[in-house]
Amino acid sequence: VVHVKAGRNNTLASLADSQGNVLCMSSAGRCGLRKSNRGTSDAGYQAVARMTELAVELDMAKLTKKKGVHLKIKGFGPGRDQAFRAIRAAGWRIVRITDVSVIRHGGARPRKPRRI
Repeated sequence: VVHVKAGRNNTLASLADSQGNVLCMSSAGRCGLRKSNRGTSDAGYQAVARMTELAVELDMAKLTKKKGVHLKIKGFGPGRDQAFRAIRAAGWRIVRITDVSVIRHGGARPRKPRRI
């Protein structure tokens, strides 16, 4: 299972087994990007590409290419689509894509409007 959290300020990617134990993870900050560069679409691609490289070092890439991965995407950040493209570029077979983003129904009371 590949979990991708695409936030406005950063993109996090992790590879977990079927029980939910995290095997490897990466983020845009771990790729050497700082401050506002972490919130770009290129940062999302780099974070997932680095996570796939770490999986190759752990010999997990053979399993993911043969059996396929379940991709869970959370958030609406700029790295969302690029994360999907990075997994395809690594040659991994995607079995299922699930969007687990939180959608508010009403939510908390907003701030009072500004009067000018």
